[in-house]
Amino acid sequence: MAMDKLYNYLPKSKEGRTVVGLGLILFGLFTSASILTIVLIPLGIAVLAFDHEWARNILRRVRDFLNGARKSHEARQKGGREG
Repeated sequence: MAMDKLYNYLPKSKEGRTVVGLGLILFGLFTSASILTIVLIPLGIAVLAFDHEWARNILRRVRDFLNGARKSHEARQKGGREG
């Protein structure tokens, strides 16, 4: 999976992964290019999720929200075609 590939490029220590994850988030917050923000903040949270339960919870909530939005969109599309 993609997370396994990401893990190969990360530091082996928990502290190193924490520094990298926080660095990605901070760089994403303070950069002026919005596309980098969209990519770097979730990537930083994904790196932190290897070692921290709170980051896994954030990823789980975002995944559930996106799945719910997708299902809602599909239901609206299906309803629009029949009517």
